Amino acid sequence: MRSSTIKFLTSQHKEIEKLTPYQYNTKYLDYSKIPTYDTQKKTKYDPTYLPFWEEPCNCLIDPDVNEVVVLKCVRAGASENILLNGIRYIVGTCPQPTLYIGGKMESSIKFYDSRIKLSLKACPPSAKKLKQARQTKTITQFDDMTLICGWAKSKMIYKQDSYSVIYCDEFSTFEDFSADLLRRRQANYNFSKLFLISAPDITNKKSSNSDPVFIEIEDTDKRMWFMKDPKRKKKEFTFELGTRETIAGLKWDKKAWQKVGGWDYDKVRKSAHYVTPSGHKIYEKDRSNFIANGKWKVTAKPNSKGKRGYIINAFYMPWFTFGDIAVAWAKANQSGPLAIKAFFAEYMAKPWYDKKDSVRTDIIYDRQANYKKGENFSETTDYKQFYVGKEMKTFISVDVQVDHLYTLAREWCADTGDSGLIDHRTVSAWEDIEQFANETKAFIVGVDNNYAQRQTEVLEYCEQTGSIEIRGRGNLSLPYQHQKIDPHEGKMGSGNATVHRYYFNPDQYKSILLTLFDATNTSKWLVYKDIDDKYVNEVNSNEKLDGIWKLKRGHWAEHRWDLEIYQLLMANIFDAFHSKWFVHGFIDV
Repeated sequence: MRSSTIKFLTSQHKEIEKLTPYQYNTKYLDYSKIPTYDTQKKTKYDPTYLPFWEEPCNCLIDPDVNEVVVLKCVRAGASENILLNGIRYIVGTCPQPTLYIGGKMESSIKFYDSRIKLSLKACPPSAKKLKQARQTKTITQFDDMTLICGWAKSKMIYKQDSYSVIYCDEFSTFEDFSADLLRRRQANYNFSKLFLISAPDITNKKSSNSDPVFIEIEDTDKRMWFMKDPKRKKKEFTFELGTRETIAGLKWDKKAWQKVGGWDYDKVRKSAHYVTPSGHKIYEKDRSNFIANGKWKVTAKPNSKGKRGYIINAFYMPWFTFGDIAVAWAKANQSGPLAIKAFFAEYMAKPWYDKKDSVRTDIIYDRQANYKKGENFSETTDYKQFYVGKEMKTFISVDVQVDHLYTLAREWCADTGDSGLIDHRTVSAWEDIEQFANETKAFIVGVDNNYAQRQTEVLEYCEQTGSIEIRGRGNLSLPYQHQKIDPHEGKMGSGNATVHRYYFNPDQYKSILLTLFDATNTSKWLVYKDIDDKYVNEVNSNEKLDGIWKLKRGHWAEHRWDLEIYQLLMANIFDAFHSKWFVHGFIDV
């Protein structure tokens, strides 16, 4: 072989290797070469059309990523821009055993023939290799790799050879889906990649919690596509549906409602627009510019290293207009719960529950009162006149974690049940708790003792300071259960000390706390002026879905929420918030 030929081939090989999967398809993919291919654009591949798919696609070559979960709306272009872009790149320049898995046998084989193999012909490097490959109905054997088509009930995808890369498409529709079995098929590869891509299953009649894509996304960092808010340059937002009460969200002309016949869908469609958190209006003609300048941002802490999660809804898709989404939402609302659940699955890529409650961020800010951090609200100018002669008590609540103690002080009026936040802190030593208690002239300190590794030292602290020990018990029906315990039982000094332990059901108190924040309770629940974001974010960390409390998506810290629950418990125990103020039938002992 001539030296010039060797030099040319070497340069070509290096050029391809330097490209990312997205760059590779931008350079080589030309849909005009395959007229029968199912795509609207019969031109060269346009990477700017759906810019948000670049990062998840390029996870294929990221050494820090071994698993990608994509939670998407329907018709999101993920199959083309993640799965097919990846396979074309693998065949063309990065050969390795690759498995594609679809739902049913017929549809999987059809996709394999009409999309995967056909699109390989649109890229010169992979087209040449495809001509020389040995092919069967479900296997394409190249000289340097194997590409296999499987489906949910195909035994070979779980029992045969290992695969370096697995693309699992619309896995929420699979019967008896098991991601763990797929992970075992990659055990022999140190740098394997598993792509799990799906919209929620709209045919699922069970709770959204049982949908596989919602289960898998929970273990990831839940990245979302954020854009700059024009009126708040340092703030960013992501497209969400919103509600009538929220500033941000999808909006349309209220005049589109007709007393007879309901919504005028033409008016809904024509007037639909989006409002950012700052109040800036985005119209359809400007939407693509906002999306083009967006970026993925992590919204949660992954449960294991190397797992990426991407969440995207219909607002980002160019084939869905604001008007389309607005009409679909209006129709769903008029059709009932099943239609609403289907809308959230198809358009919003979100779970939906018949009943959903939480402490909203705007409500927390609404509870701000005219007093400063560190002050007792009852002693300030605006409130002093209302609490003269009233019995006031301050409680300190403590949440014990492995390296820190989270603590909060709140002042209560025993005569009215009103209360005001004084301060909250993160400290490292029990001496800091005592100092905090002295500063605020606390009536008593309540310490959570559910953290197993520190239970002994919590008992010691409670014994030495006269503080009470608090423990959650989910099956308790009473407001609390009191028990006197001997911290030295079975040891030297037994019988010489007593610690007061209180068991309680956290979920009962969470529901009462919700009524205090949303002002459906007769007692005032106040926070100081200019309340900080850490408090707001953590108090907003839980939600009640169909009667079950759980941590919200995107939140991993809930210390201040827990501390406020302990406050309510102590107020009930020590008669600062007696159950006569519990407006929803809370049982008293």
